[in-house]
Amino acid sequence: MQDILKNMFKKIYGHDKQKKITLHQLLSNKFPQTCLLVGKQGIGKTSFARIIAEAIFYRSNPDDYFKYNVSSRIGRFDYPDFHLVFPASGQSDKFKKKTENTFFKEFLIENSSHHPFPKSEISLTQIKNLQTKLDAKPFEASVKVVLLIDVHRMNEESSNAFLKTLEEPPGETFFLMTSSYPEKIISTIKSRSVIIGLNPIGKQELIESLITKGFDNEVARFLSVYSQGSFGKAISASYDELIKMRRLLLKIIYGLVSNNISYFWTVMEEFAPMQSFYKEEDNRSYTAVSLLTFLLNDIIKVSISDFDNCLNIDLRSVYMQLKPADYKDLSDLLYELNSRFNYFTQIPLAPHPFWSSIFLSNASRLKNFFSQAKLKDYLEATR
Repeated sequence: MQDILKNMFKKIYGHDKQKKITLHQLLSNKFPQTCLLVGKQGIGKTSFARIIAEAIFYRSNPDDYFKYNVSSRIGRFDYPDFHLVFPASGQSDKFKKKTENTFFKEFLIENSSHHPFPKSEISLTQIKNLQTKLDAKPFEASVKVVLLIDVHRMNEESSNAFLKTLEEPPGETFFLMTSSYPEKIISTIKSRSVIIGLNPIGKQELIESLITKGFDNEVARFLSVYSQGSFGKAISASYDELIKMRRLLLKIIYGLVSNNISYFWTVMEEFAPMQSFYKEEDNRSYTAVSLLTFLLNDIIKVSISDFDNCLNIDLRSVYMQLKPADYKDLSDLLYELNSRFNYFTQIPLAPHPFWSSIFLSNASRLKNFFSQAKLKDYLEATR
C-alpha cells in the first residue's frame, strides 16, 4: 500500500513537505475528514486534492480501486462517489445535459489554472443538491469524497448550509476544499478544517518540470518567472501570445516616449480588443497587467543586476540604456496600475478607457523611465 500511495503523489510537482505529511496521515489512517488546501491560483490545489481523493478511495478498498479503474475515472471527474462543487451560480444553461463534474472536466482540459466563471458563486442550490447526493449510499466505494473548488466564493446562505453539513457529516464522507483567499471563508468552516498550505514551486524545479513537458530552456525559464511558482499558470500560458502582447505594450510605450500620438492610438486600437473586463471566460486583461508590471519591475531588477528573477531578460540591452529610475515614482505607477485595474474589473465598461487612462495619465512617468531606451531599434530588429 505504501509504495502505491507514494507513486500517486509523485504525479504532483513540488510541495514535497505537504506530500510527506499527507502521505503519513493516510498511511496511519489519521487523514482528517475535512481538509482545506490554500495557496495562490494555479499552484496545484485541485491536482493535489484529486490525488488525495484517489488515495482515500484506494485506502478504503484496494481491490475495488483497481477493479473499477478508480484512478482514471477520478482524473476524468466521472467516478460516482467523487462529487464536485465549484462556483457556477447563474450558469444553469451551461449544464444542460451535463453534470457539474463533466462540465468542469471539459474546462480543465482547456485551461488548468483559471476558473470558467470567475464572477460566479457557490449557490445554496448547489449545496442542497450536494446534500441530497450525500444522503444516498455510495454507488461503488465504501466512502464518498467531495471536492469544493474556490470555497471562499460561497455566499452567506450556501456557507451556512454547508456548515450544517460539516457539523453533522454523513457517514464515511471526506470533504476536500480549495481556496486562493482563505480569509474570505467564514471562520466556522475554517475551524472545522485541517489546512494544507501550498507554496510556490522553486524556479529551478519549475523549469525542470516544464522541460520534461517538452518546453525548451528559454521558454521554460520565461514561464517559470512569469508564473511565479505556479505550475498550472505556467503550463496553461501561451509563450507566443505573451510575447505578442508584450510587444504591443512596448509599441504603446514607444508611441508615448516619441510623442507620436497617432502611432500610439493606432497601436491602442490593435491592443484593446485583446483585453476584456466583462467576459467571464477571458483572463487576458489580467495577463496584460501582469506583463506591464513585469516590464516596470524589471527596470529595478536590471539596475541591481538581479537577472535571475528578471522576466524580460531578452530586453536586457534595452534596460541597460535606461537612466537610474526614481523608485518612488516607479512604485507609485505600479500602485496606480493595480488599484485602477481592480476598480475597472468591478464595473461593466469596455477595457479601452482603462488602458488609455493608464498610459495617458502616466505619460510623463513612462517617458522619464524609457526616454533613453532605443525602443524603435529593438522593435524593428524583432519584427
